[in-house]
Amino acid sequence: MTTKRARPIASKKKSKKASALKPSSGRAAIEKGRNFEDQVAELYRLLGARVTQNIEIHQKKVDILATFRIPGSSREHSV
Repeated sequence: MTTKRARPIASKKKSKKASALKPSSGRAAIEKGRNFEDQVAELYRLLGARVTQNIEIHQKKVDILATFRIPGSSREHSV
């Protein structure tokens, strides 16, 4: 009867790349997020959407609500 040997568990070493990808913390992260939201909102505006930022819908916080009409459609669409 032969038995299988368990594979050794690889050690979890932190590489220099992992620390370089570390997310920002605190106020810098909040500011970075707001800047990103503003850029995305501006892109939707350039596409012709009506944009509302930082609203609450059904007790859920929504960062960006873009509403627009698709050509040929009579309804407004929101993303």
